[in-house]
Amino acid sequence: MSSPAFIKGYDRWQVKDHAFPAIVKSNQIDSCIHGVLVESLSLDELKVFDFFEDVEYERVDVNVWLGNLEDNLIEAQVYVWQAGMDGNCRTDEEPNR
Repeated sequence: MSSPAFIKGYDRWQVKDHAFPAIVKSNQIDSCIHGVLVESLSLDELKVFDFFEDVEYERVDVNVWLGNLEDNLIEAQVYVWQAGMDGNCRTDEEPNR
């Protein structure tokens, strides 16, 4: 099952020379990323995600707001980019929020 959701305190950057984005901790107080919460994953499914995301990402606990409601808060996990934010790892464009 999946639901629209958002997290605060993070930005989504396009990884340089790759088709995929990365979530990074933001320095901006108003940063927010909209996405999808995927629920009820098995341990085997999580292992597949962990393998795919590899060492460039770390799975971390975050607060997630479901839909557009500020009061519908749960805890979940996201993969946060850990491979560095120098010019070789991201574009110089503004983050996608």
